[in-house]
Amino acid sequence: MNKPNTTVYKEIHQKDFVEREMQPSSFIRIDDVGISNDRLSDLLEVIEKNSAKAILGIIPTRVNEELRDLLSTFKCIEIAQHGYTHSQLLPPGEEKGEFSETLPIHENERRLDKGWEIICRNFKPKHKTFIPPWHTLPPIKSLLQKNYELFSSYGNKFKVYSNGSRYILSAPVNLDPVKDYALKKFYPTKAICSSIDEVVARYGYVGFLLHPNYLPENNLNEIDQIIQYIISKYPVSFFSEILKEGKQ
Repeated sequence: MNKPNTTVYKEIHQKDFVEREMQPSSFIRIDDVGISNDRLSDLLEVIEKNSAKAILGIIPTRVNEELRDLLSTFKCIEIAQHGYTHSQLLPPGEEKGEFSETLPIHENERRLDKGWEIICRNFKPKHKTFIPPWHTLPPIKSLLQKNYELFSSYGNKFKVYSNGSRYILSAPVNLDPVKDYALKKFYPTKAICSSIDEVVARYGYVGFLLHPNYLPENNLNEIDQIIQYIISKYPVSFFSEILKEGKQ
């Protein structure tokens, strides 16, 4: 499957911005980096061995010297901000989340700023990217005002949002292979590969989600097989490459 050129093909006018759909690209996203690094090295070795690419959603308040040293040894990764503390802040009855349109704007923006400052102090991110914990977003208007270039939550369509002076891309994941998080149990490898083909056929891409703290207990042979399957059929991109296409 060849990677398509970016083409804007639908435009919707919202109150604070214009929303446009765009052609998607497949990618691999690894969330919750910093909660537990025990399996992260093994997972990144699988990614690098297969000459794949992965976007890491790093929790800013969990960054330490050990994590910095570990990530400095890998070339298969790009850095993204995964919340600030990854804390559940929403009241009972709402979806889990650290950010939300129901929270005061200043609180959303304070946590965005503090998290990004930590990411920049410890790494050299190529772009300003936000991954919301539990996929619960702050207002898109806030992300635009804070000069984020891309955000990645959960969904099935790539979009571009613009307020006239700035724009931000949305590149959502659309496939999570975990069947039971409590048991750290994946769906069967054959079923996952079949699902990958199905989502690509339906939506034009796969955004594959992994968590280093929720991997199979014994070994990563299944992950290895799945990564091999993805990259053998659907070229995966870094977010920086997706951003470059979005500017065309």
